[in-house]
Amino acid sequence: MENKPFLVILAMGVVLSSVAASYLFNNYVYPLSDQLRDSGVVLQIDESGNQAGVLLTQEQTDAEALKNEAPNPIISLENNSPYRFYSEQIKTILPQLRRGMVALAVADKTSGELTVKGYGLVLSNDGWLITWPDLMTSTTLILDSAGNSLTMETYKDDPATGLRFVKVKTDNLYVLKLASQDAVNEGEFLLTVDMLRNVHIGNLVNLNYLADKVQSLSTVKKRYAVDFGDDELKRGLPIFNLEAEVIGLVEKTADNNISVLPIYYAYNNLDEIFADQVSVLNLPVEYLDLAFQLRPVSGLGKGALLTKAAIVTGVDNEKITLYQNDIITKVDNQELNNRYGLADLLSQYPADQKIELEILRAGQIVTETIVLQKK
Repeated sequence: MENKPFLVILAMGVVLSSVAASYLFNNYVYPLSDQLRDSGVVLQIDESGNQAGVLLTQEQTDAEALKNEAPNPIISLENNSPYRFYSEQIKTILPQLRRGMVALAVADKTSGELTVKGYGLVLSNDGWLITWPDLMTSTTLILDSAGNSLTMETYKDDPATGLRFVKVKTDNLYVLKLASQDAVNEGEFLLTVDMLRNVHIGNLVNLNYLADKVQSLSTVKKRYAVDFGDDELKRGLPIFNLEAEVIGLVEKTADNNISVLPIYYAYNNLDEIFADQVSVLNLPVEYLDLAFQLRPVSGLGKGALLTKAAIVTGVDNEKITLYQNDIITKVDNQELNNRYGLADLLSQYPADQKIELEILRAGQIVTETIVLQKK
């Protein structure tokens, strides 16, 4: 009986705390609508309880959106939405994201109506962009975030990534920060916004979902697996983390699955691209990235499993044989792991660099010093 007043006070405290928490959560965790209008976004709590975290947009044609202000999308962030804790970050970074990209559009010959075919990313304020070559045709219009048409001066294709580096005539583009390799992690939330101000939210599922395919060093096949639900993302659309850093560009597989080319592969070759000296690694090995396998290969450690033998160049032009089923486990004493595959490590070296490979061969560790060549 002596504990009754204490229990009553405790119960009242719990109720009041719950009411206060609910009020604060619904009114302050989410930015208010008028706070977000400058960002082109309105966050709305969905009282119906349906479609948690789903983007709702008004319908508008590409042409209308590019000629006028696009409608404000509504991100539903009700209490059970997994994205509600990131609403402040999303609100803060959205205004700058669209400024760092371009739209690639085609005008209808009869009506003049514009249709956005894909996107590109701004690399420098003096007009360098990157996108996929198939989005660039003789009739493609390059539009900045304000809908202004940009004139192409030249372009260069990167044989390693398959990207096209495009130079447009301007000196006033906005450049976004590119994410380093260490800044990208499995499971993190991602977002993107297109020129129609549609915001898409997803997450990074796997750092290299093509790891079970044969890799080479002359072409970059590494791709991030991402999950944006059923959202349709156009090719070339930049994908961002919540620090407003670009992690990669949207690509699609032959069966229309969305994947993302890591952005660090693009900026690793920027100096060569701008100097018109594009080269690729000339180490003729084909391998499987064991470190990135979704289903680990039984009995094999992390590394690059060679799928066929190769002759490589050593010191003083010595010919060195790498054998089928060799597993390269280290490059200059740096381990291959689930973040750094063979291509990741070797792409950091210049041409003619001496590199020591640690190899697991028939259960024994051997080392070979090779000279990395490019062509």
